[in-house]
Amino acid sequence: MTKQELATKIWQVANDLRGSIAASKYKDYILAIMFYKYLSEADIKISTVLLKD
Repeated sequence: MTKQELATKIWQVANDLRGSIAASKYKDYILAIMFYKYLSEADIKISTVLLKD
């Protein structure tokens, strides 16, 4: 499977999962997930620095 095929498949699955949710509502879910990911990565970085000391 090429990168393009994988990207196409991911978008297809995302559209299927989104279903009848309006794009504006879907955006809210995605932004929340992205923010959670950012917080998780920041927590890992801080924890790594603190544990080194």
